[in-house]
Amino acid sequence: MPDKIMRSLNKRLAPSIAVLSFEQVADSFHARFDAVGRVYRYQILDRPYPDPFLAGRVWNLHHDLDVEKMHRVAQQFVGTHDFASFCRAAPGRSTIRTVKVASWHKEGELTVFRVEASSFCHQMVRSLVALSVDVGRGKLHEDDVPAIVEAKDRRGGNGAAPARGLTLVRVDY
Repeated sequence: MPDKIMRSLNKRLAPSIAVLSFEQVADSFHARFDAVGRVYRYQILDRPYPDPFLAGRVWNLHHDLDVEKMHRVAQQFVGTHDFASFCRAAPGRSTIRTVKVASWHKEGELTVFRVEASSFCHQMVRSLVALSVDVGRGKLHEDDVPAIVEAKDRRGGNGAAPARGLTLVRVDY
């Protein structure tokens, strides 16, 4: 019976979504608020022309990026911090988050950011990407990052990277 249900669900979902497993939960379960961890991936295509097969799933940049510097910046995000400089304002909501993993690496022509935390505030991942890219392009120095975090002011930030490169990889319960 579970296989039949899973096949039926997957037939009805968009091709970009797949049910890999499922289980019965309490009536009080909430998919967003009961999650204990989330993993996001952000992809940047490092070449002067787009890849039509990756359209909508990557940010196509025409700049050389220093991935080592970007990775060092990402390491500064690990731990418990007030990420107000990277979050869209939500009155009455805390911007303190605990990031467990943050890293940049190369996969062929892709530059990939992987970040894992118990929760994220709105636009936080894309804002961390934008800051990392500015360091990777040389517009900012990696030593500028602590002051930006400490400012707790979104207006002093670098905006947010385009949504098209962001993918929710996993949610843990």
